[in-house]
Amino acid sequence: MSHRDPIASTLEHTAEVAEESANEQHRAAEVARKAAHARRRDDWPIHGPQLTGALRLVLDLLGGSAEKLAASVGGLRRAWAAALVEQGLSTRHIGERLGVSHQRVSALLTRHRNGPTNGQG
Repeated sequence: MSHRDPIASTLEHTAEVAEESANEQHRAAEVARKAAHARRRDDWPIHGPQLTGALRLVLDLLGGSAEKLAASVGGLRRAWAAALVEQGLSTRHIGERLGVSHQRVSALLTRHRNGPTNGQG
């Protein structure tokens, strides 16, 4: 196995994204709990700047995290499919390994060959 193993590189990237996402989700949970507590005490009005800021932050953290995770999942799936096709597996067998249809495998491989678009991995 070479140092340029695309599966290993993709897994390393996936680990980094997962850790970053976990940190963002933890921060979102903290902010959401603080906002919920303030609302229960009626300290933060629904139209007030504190609640607005907290809600926007929670949405931004969770939304950004979800987007990065989805891109990472796609990148890992594409790299795995490409590595399996290099090993001579058919799209049907690759689909069985990945848990997707052979048509989805074809789409993954096309996207892998064309490279990432729209900032997605």
